[in-house]
Amino acid sequence: MISLDNLKKVHFIGIASPFSSFCAEYLISKGVKVTASEVNQTSDNAKNWLNKGVLYKGGHNAKYITKDIDLVVYPNAPIPENPECEKAEKLQLATIAVPKLVGEIGKNLNTIAIAGTHGKTTTTSLTIWLIKQLDKEPTFIVSDAEDKIFGIDKNYNFNKSSKYLVLEACEYKKQFLDRAPKPFISIVTNIDIDYTDYYHTQKSYNNAFVEFLQNTQNFVVINPNRTNEKKVAYQLKKKEIVDYSKYLNIAKKVKNPVLPGKHNEENLACVIALGIKLGFDKGKIIKALKKFKGVSRRFEYIGKSKNGNIFYRDYAHNPTKLNALINALKITHPGKKVILIFQPHSLERSATQKNEFKKVLKRADEVYIPNITIPNREKGLYKNLINAESFSKFVGAKYTKTVENMENVINKLDKNNKDLVIAFASAGDLHRNLSKKYEFKS
Repeated sequence: MISLDNLKKVHFIGIASPFSSFCAEYLISKGVKVTASEVNQTSDNAKNWLNKGVLYKGGHNAKYITKDIDLVVYPNAPIPENPECEKAEKLQLATIAVPKLVGEIGKNLNTIAIAGTHGKTTTTSLTIWLIKQLDKEPTFIVSDAEDKIFGIDKNYNFNKSSKYLVLEACEYKKQFLDRAPKPFISIVTNIDIDYTDYYHTQKSYNNAFVEFLQNTQNFVVINPNRTNEKKVAYQLKKKEIVDYSKYLNIAKKVKNPVLPGKHNEENLACVIALGIKLGFDKGKIIKALKKFKGVSRRFEYIGKSKNGNIFYRDYAHNPTKLNALINALKITHPGKKVILIFQPHSLERSATQKNEFKKVLKRADEVYIPNITIPNREKGLYKNLINAESFSKFVGAKYTKTVENMENVINKLDKNNKDLVIAFASAGDLHRNLSKKYEFKS
């Protein structure tokens, strides 16, 4: 195992992600010399590291890997045919993946790990917000480079005076075992099977959560009354279980307009349960959560068009998340037609959950689909399983073939209507390539 105390020089192959940037910030605070390379240098994090002289200009290059480097940090694993990975292997340098490095750093902090199928980013952001309001801004990592907590406006932070590290603990391929190997506190929002390319049964999915939660040092916040959660909690016999469902009535008192719907009441209940266990005053907790300003791509209000139609964007990419988004839109804008611009994520998920998608998407007045985002893990796989056109036909959506065609569709919808609420739903590139063009001001 690598000792963080003995490091003098570390190189990151990719530094723009919140997890990589956090690790780099931590190491620098300990006096370690950090260098990095990055293909995409346009993000805020990348520009920050360029300005600090940590990030080399340009992409990856074997010349950046030298014998005096104590540790080379991979994004998740060695990148095939990457010149820096190949050079590190040739020089037999010590290497580590970012999730494992986060886990090593977290052993020195009181890690509050937020896991679960749905609501991780919102619950993580609420936890960060609450601790900042009632204590001090914690050390934290929000999972995606495009996600920022409004009012805090960053996706990672290292505060050496805070005793807490708050982070998302993703269950895909049991990544949470690396990111948070020994959580101080664990929060589980829900346990509904996902990533079925890796977890083939609900039981195997449940078992992964048991394995993760068994390592919790303090207490586990979960709703042990639901089917899957009950099976998991039952196996945590030596752990203190905090039932967040007992705090749902308090959650209803928050009434924050950026947190509509039952799913957000559950997210709030998780954080309220945590806050009370940490010793915060109940009244102050409610007051602080009422001031929460939201997080990007989570029921994010974009604005109104000149014609009065309302635009949102959201990360929803599976049936449960889409159902929650549609509920939130209908609660917030009763009587308006709901138009969903949906970019499915993953061929495997689109195929295996197509019946669930069909049921949920019927709740929107109109659904438009431009394509299916294919994540890197599916490159070269599932080509004959499903495509965007057949998926659109099955679920009753209108297929536009490309994102560019979608822009014309939206312009016509906006021009000819005044009672629409239009939501972009995607875990892919739809927000970068389309939704930002519609950031109208009210």
